[in-house]
Amino acid sequence: MADLIDVSSQDGVTVVTLTDPPVNALGGAMRQALWTAFENLPDDDTAVVLIGDGACFCGGVDLRELEPRAGVPSFTDLMTRIEASDRFVIAALHGAATGGGLELAQACHYRIAAQGTRLGQPEVTLGFPPGGGATQRLPRLIGVEQALSLLLSGQPIQDSRALEIGLIDARAKGDLRSFAVHFARSIAAQNNHPRRTRDQREMLRDGAANQKQLTQFRARVASTPLHAPKRIIDCVEAALLLPFDAGIAFEQTAFEEGVASAQSEALRHAAMAERRALFLPEAKGLTPKQIARVGLLGQGKRALDLSAMLLRAGVEVTLAGPSDMALPGHVQTWFQRAVTAGRLNADQATRATDRLRGPVPPEALSEVDLILDAAPTGAVNYADLPVDPGALLVFAHDRPSFDNLPDGASGLALGFGVPAVTSDLMVLAKGPDTSADALLALSHLARRLAKQTVISNDAKIDLTARMLGVWRLAADTCLRDGATPAQVDTALRALGCPRGPYQLLDMVGLNSAAAHMRPRKAARQPLPDLIAVLRDMDRPGRRAVKGVYLYDAEHPHGREDPEISAICARLRKEQGLPERQISDGAIQRRCLIALANEATYLRAEGVVTRGTDLDVVMLHGLGFPRWRGGPVLMADQAGLLAMRRDLERLAAHDPFIWEPAPLLSDLIKNGARLSEA
Repeated sequence: MADLIDVSSQDGVTVVTLTDPPVNALGGAMRQALWTAFENLPDDDTAVVLIGDGACFCGGVDLRELEPRAGVPSFTDLMTRIEASDRFVIAALHGAATGGGLELAQACHYRIAAQGTRLGQPEVTLGFPPGGGATQRLPRLIGVEQALSLLLSGQPIQDSRALEIGLIDARAKGDLRSFAVHFARSIAAQNNHPRRTRDQREMLRDGAANQKQLTQFRARVASTPLHAPKRIIDCVEAALLLPFDAGIAFEQTAFEEGVASAQSEALRHAAMAERRALFLPEAKGLTPKQIARVGLLGQGKRALDLSAMLLRAGVEVTLAGPSDMALPGHVQTWFQRAVTAGRLNADQATRATDRLRGPVPPEALSEVDLILDAAPTGAVNYADLPVDPGALLVFAHDRPSFDNLPDGASGLALGFGVPAVTSDLMVLAKGPDTSADALLALSHLARRLAKQTVISNDAKIDLTARMLGVWRLAADTCLRDGATPAQVDTALRALGCPRGPYQLLDMVGLNSAAAHMRPRKAARQPLPDLIAVLRDMDRPGRRAVKGVYLYDAEHPHGREDPEISAICARLRKEQGLPERQISDGAIQRRCLIALANEATYLRAEGVVTRGTDLDVVMLHGLGFPRWRGGPVLMADQAGLLAMRRDLERLAAHDPFIWEPAPLLSDLIKNGARLSEA
């Protein structure tokens, strides 16, 4: 207990400090320590300040401890105990008060917050309603509309907004602890008894208005495949209709059902996979280099996309040759269109474009923090670049070369999702001598760009392109067995994907490296190469308004072209294949096991450190539905033995595509999961 909390007395106020940084998580031991502290408060003190040590008040619950533990107070029991205290209990918040941490604050009688505090209930993003009373207390504190906005968004609000809506009572000035003690003494002197949240019903009195809000929020979530938002609304409705304790019991049932659901397993898996993907043990103890100025070599769409991405994030960009002299104008046009589309306001666009410099000769890039090469392979003589020892040289094209780097420079390659600007994936691919400092600096830059980072140990492999390549090859086998591209994409959208593989093919275009990527040794096509057929027909993709699909003003996302379906049928006939049908379920299964098998190969080859890294690539790079977790998790859920059996059956016809990864048998033999490999 002494390692988790500290109890002291100051000016007649008991100060209970959570001392388990970095997040002061409400694990079982912490809950027991808090319970014991509130059972043994000093007799002479009239108030209690609950405060956190370190960077935040309390970051919530340890995801590994969601299940109830015998002999340890539950979340609801602890909140009830604190709320029932006969002392005035004040929560002093700083840094973050999220999840169970904010529920802990709601159970206190008053709440104050330091400037910059973030308050939120992220449970919906993990697939379950809150389990510590938030759906019952928040409507009492801030009303139904504000409570549902906070609960359903999963996003934190700032302390200033929390004060506006009544979630906190004051913003602290100066030292938080001193302010909190003074606030507690003032409250105790001015009031006869604590102000318990459970007893507040003023916000619940207008039944008609509150029911209208419930109806409106239900309409907003009606089409989502997620269960948690709908259950959260049910719980808030229970706060209106049921006595407080009955509402708490209702919420607890919904919480337990949510935690046990497949959606919650998938969403928690995604969150943990993202967290692991950011782990850089080799950079422990290092201070990240700040990247404020980037020199960009290159031209065309990739250079335009990279420029826009960096400028929006506040990075100064200097364009350098070989460069398109018209590129600055293209960047200006990009931001003008962003303003027209409402993605930016005029002031944001102006400030972004004011950070654009050049173009200048490459030898003028002597004062940048990073040189980003998006030029064609061989267009730049790296040895002539004016870089200091330890400089960062980053390749943003599909054929990085580390042979002629300047002395002392550290190089790596960047990979992105589809499309590069709007997807939130950034793959950091190591070169032969990539330093830990370089990885750390680029990882921090990725955060500024709002990108999820994944580390690749082989700069020659584009993870996004390789996964898209195997996805498309698996889809092509479905064409051989009677499907059309539209049926394949429809089946994958039914799984929750925003786009199927052929829609993605149109998006990246036939000239993209991703369109030509092959997994491992898959040199043979199930049908004559669809890409070759499209190229012969001059159908390069969506930008040219025709690819696998046709595009026009009425069909910006594409419409099926009967000509493509007829070509697939003709190709089957030429190969002597019978006309038959394949179900949507079989299409989904083929694509999923192909992706999971490819992830197994990549893990076994050491290209990634964890199998779950490929789920992160699929989620952030190719739009795989988060609430499914990813192909790796879905393979574990369906069973690796069943996956191997299906692969072996398909490999009898297409061994180059479906040969099971040898690691798969090892995992099965050891009873292990692919997500743990």
